[in-house]
Amino acid sequence: MSAKERRYMHEQTVPLTETMVLLGGQTILYFLSCGLAAVGLVLIIIGVATPEWTAIEVEYIDKKILRNSKGLWRICKDDVCADIVKNKAVSLEVCEAFGLLAVLSGASCLSLLLAHLILQSFRKPSKKFLLTLATLGGILSAVFVTITASVWGAVHHTGGRNLYVGYSLILTVIGGILLPISGVLGCLTSRNNRF
Repeated sequence: MSAKERRYMHEQTVPLTETMVLLGGQTILYFLSCGLAAVGLVLIIIGVATPEWTAIEVEYIDKKILRNSKGLWRICKDDVCADIVKNKAVSLEVCEAFGLLAVLSGASCLSLLLAHLILQSFRKPSKKFLLTLATLGGILSAVFVTITASVWGAVHHTGGRNLYVGYSLILTVIGGILLPISGVLGCLTSRNNRF
């Protein structure tokens, strides 16, 4: 087999991620990991900030349906919401604290992935530990979301016929799933890593 034929065979077997190099010499999968981290962080921020971790619908005799919801910071009855400031249960404070830790660790995951990308685009040496820390931030965010959701579920979802899991809790859990995936994907797909 001639050199030209070998080169042609090699070009045909190179994976798509190796041929599609973008800004800073990074692959599309690395940009995907940054996008997943951004989406995961936004979902966690929305989930932690909105007041619908638990929803209760009560139907009265006159067929009127009253919807109450409760979040980490606010409680709502129909369309009227109020901040939860007095007599907070310890479990609610635990959920608030770990929810904020999930946001902070998710922000660190995204910022470290972007810092690596910026360093690579300016041809500056980037250390592999940035990607390792990004992965750790994503994993910690998932752990904090798991703690928050577990404590919330143990306290607020103990039963009830008209009790529902709200969209805020669902968004937070989805964000907690996306962040460690993005950190690991970024670590595995980054090019030009230096130790």
